[in-house]
Amino acid sequence: MKRSLLAIFSLVLITLTSCLENTQEVTINEDGTGTVKNTADMGGLIPLVKQFGGDKINELPEQKIDTTISLSKGADSIPDLNEKEKELMKTGTMTMLMDMPGEKMAFGLNFPIKSLDQVQEINSLSSKVLADAIKNQAGNGAAALGGQEMPKISSMDEYFITSFSPGLIEKKLNKEKYAGVDNDEFLTSMKQTSSMGLVVKNTYIYNLPRPVTKAEGKGVTLSADKKKVIIEADITDFFDEPGKFEYRIEY
Repeated sequence: MKRSLLAIFSLVLITLTSCLENTQEVTINEDGTGTVKNTADMGGLIPLVKQFGGDKINELPEQKIDTTISLSKGADSIPDLNEKEKELMKTGTMTMLMDMPGEKMAFGLNFPIKSLDQVQEINSLSSKVLADAIKNQAGNGAAALGGQEMPKISSMDEYFITSFSPGLIEKKLNKEKYAGVDNDEFLTSMKQTSSMGLVVKNTYIYNLPRPVTKAEGKGVTLSADKKKVIIEADITDFFDEPGKFEYRIEY
């Protein structure tokens, strides 16, 4: 059980796309500009960390943080960013909410986009930036669960291909890569935790400039005016019914 819990904390520390409550919201204007907002809410993890942390639970940070900061000066502080990612990072802001006693922990990134081809670039960048921020702010939580070796980090979205073009958003399963998913120690550990009631949930929201004309996907729901698309799926779906992560939206 402790190994599964360690996998959970490792995941939320290292990658955005596999948090307990992860939301990706993309707003697209008629001219292709817009915003991308990625939010990771990990408050539900803290009670488990407290329960299984033992004496090391006292190492968790007690200070409260609720702030929004510009990322314009932090590009050089994050390893492995290329020059294009550094320039993109300068346009974004980060929100942080940390309150361990109050069992609250959430991080968010907001970026403007000049064109649709920036959406995937920003999502990739967001994973790296949030990983660095979460690791710096909550790294002691992993120590509270013991010194076991963490499995190699991976995410559910790595097994899909998402594309954006004018009037079309499409996400497809990468069948060749998914064929080896059972060898993914990290995600299989996450699957085990679902039996404890701790489910990793991903929500994708698209705010569109005009109504949807055609929507395909098992997890797709539309707003009354058909300008908002919501797709929800979790770690159990990923292993048992990965098609819930697939969709094709025409607008």
